Amino acid sequence: MLHKVIGIIKRANRPNGFQAYMNNVQRGNQNVGPTYDEARKDYQSFNHQA
Repeated sequence: MLHKVIGIIKRANRPNGFQAYMNNVQRGNQNVGPTYDEARKDYQSFNHQA
């Protein structure tokens, strides 16, 4: 029972959707990669195709 509660808490704290995409794009260096707006457009077009 406790492991189920811990699993729920861990999943609730994970970024999802656009925030997860942005974290992956900016991994390593915050100054490299697309701007927020460019990344948002890329994410929306990618998500729309799927």
